[in-house]
Amino acid sequence: MPNGSLENHLYPSHSSSHGLDLAQLVSIFSDVAEGVAYLHHHSPVRVVHCDLKPSNILLDPDLTALVTDYGLLGDVYSFGVLLLEIVTRKRPTNVLFHEGSSLHEWVKSHYPHKLEPVVEAALERCSPRATQVYDKRVWCDVVLELIDLGLICTQFNPSTSPTMSDIAQEMARLKTLSL
Repeated sequence: MPNGSLENHLYPSHSSSHGLDLAQLVSIFSDVAEGVAYLHHHSPVRVVHCDLKPSNILLDPDLTALVTDYGLLGDVYSFGVLLLEIVTRKRPTNVLFHEGSSLHEWVKSHYPHKLEPVVEAALERCSPRATQVYDKRVWCDVVLELIDLGLICTQFNPSTSPTMSDIAQEMARLKTLSL
């Protein structure tokens, strides 16, 4: 794929590489949610991925996401981890999350008031047009909704988690807000 994997853009290895802005990330995750929702709910043969992670999301020349490397189950949880990862810029394998802790627990323990630095850092990744006061408020809401959705998807009781169709609808709504 011409644009490589999402991992290359989230964690560029060269200082000259530019990460994706928040609008591009919301669009990519909307594509991923739509694709996985199709596999879960509309495909003639139901397919569950199980290994959603940045290196398994390839980006075409238009930055449209293509999900690769199918596994067995856990897509809603994995999608939630991805959302928390893009907002916090912390890998789920970060040293902060050893000894029984997790990205979900870290975000939840900081939510909502201690996450202001995370939200501010995410807002810095917005395109220059998003610096207007109205756009900044909208983007702040989008970031908080991404965190909310990430936490809901990664909760420990999967029976209360949203379906991939619900997630795809929510991501499409957030994508519309970010245009």
